[in-house]
Amino acid sequence: MSEQRLQQLNALAISEAERRPKRPWGVVLALSLVTIGGAVIGAPFLMGWERVGASEVTTTQLIVQRPGAPAAEAGVLTANGYVATRQTAAVAARTAGTLAELFVDLGDRVRRGQELARLERDRAEVSLESARAALAVSERTLQVEETELANARKALARQQNLFSQGISTEQELDDAEARMRSSESRLAALVAEIAAASASRAAADVELEHTIVRAPFDGIVVRKDAEIGEAVGPGFSSGDATSSQGIVTIANLEALEAQVDVAEAYISRVHVGDAAQVVLDAYADRPFRGKVRQIVPTANREKASIEVRVDILDPDASVLPEMGARITFLAPEVELKEGTAAAAERAFLDRRALRREGSDVFVFVLRDEHVSKRAVRTGADGDRQIEILAGLAPTDRVILEAPADLGEGDLVKVLP
Repeated sequence: MSEQRLQQLNALAISEAERRPKRPWGVVLALSLVTIGGAVIGAPFLMGWERVGASEVTTTQLIVQRPGAPAAEAGVLTANGYVATRQTAAVAARTAGTLAELFVDLGDRVRRGQELARLERDRAEVSLESARAALAVSERTLQVEETELANARKALARQQNLFSQGISTEQELDDAEARMRSSESRLAALVAEIAAASASRAAADVELEHTIVRAPFDGIVVRKDAEIGEAVGPGFSSGDATSSQGIVTIANLEALEAQVDVAEAYISRVHVGDAAQVVLDAYADRPFRGKVRQIVPTANREKASIEVRVDILDPDASVLPEMGARITFLAPEVELKEGTAAAAERAFLDRRALRREGSDVFVFVLRDEHVSKRAVRTGADGDRQIEILAGLAPTDRVILEAPADLGEGDLVKVLP
């Protein structure tokens, strides 16, 4: 066979690659993705990972002891709450009307009985003037009638004398006596009329006084609830609804307390009269002395907690209602003492938060739901707390209870 013929036969032959069946590219791609996905999902198990979700942890913070404050080492429980006033009032007018004048503004200090605002009072003033005029007329009429009665009594006495001498007739005597009795009746009616007029004038005085809004106690204006021109009063109708409209809210900032919800499981650690330390979220480096005033005698079923109220014994102008606060309840044997400027501030931390690796001491700090390892330097060691000399700020949230294998950067979930 010629060489040219052989080349033609080779061109017609089927190659080995063409003999194998071709796979569609879509199937190949799908199989590849499944293989990769299985590798990713199975990787944690192949690598020995144990946690694929967030670890549940609790947190705590530094307890700063300022000069004279209770010893932080004696803390038995710490909880979050807020500042409240023991005496707060939304002051409203005692009668319905339109607010005409407002004499105070936010932040103004007021005294008990001080005039805060006035309502429009034209109608009340007219009513008072009318009541005064009616009373004046009745009193003038009474004076005239008293004179008439005195004359009637003299006439009767004269007729009785004439009748006894036989000069006057019995009819004339009866007429004189009837005039006196009639004058006495008119006088009695006028006395009752004057009493009613006096009551009307007193009512008008009260109604006029009710247009003046006064402070019920010493305090500071913390909110304005109405403006000039608004309808205000103890209860007024607006459409189908009836509501009350306050004018200002005042609070007595001399009597402040911290209100905190304590879990039922820990309420046995708190007792009325125990010392406490109150640290405001806004001023974490300035703790205040406190004392447990009341444990509210009822529990919150939804929160499984009980409200505790702690008097703030040394508040200053920086402590304001509704501020967030962290309250540390101290052991019963701790006594409250006035501070002295000579002592230095100290910071303490629950010793359960400390971790050790050889000679290194560190804690885990919460950062956006992840943990960050932080080296610390410690000082005096107490039964429950240990002094922190360096490494932490009062605002740092430190992991308190967590799995033993917690590591840098791990995702965590903070328990309430």
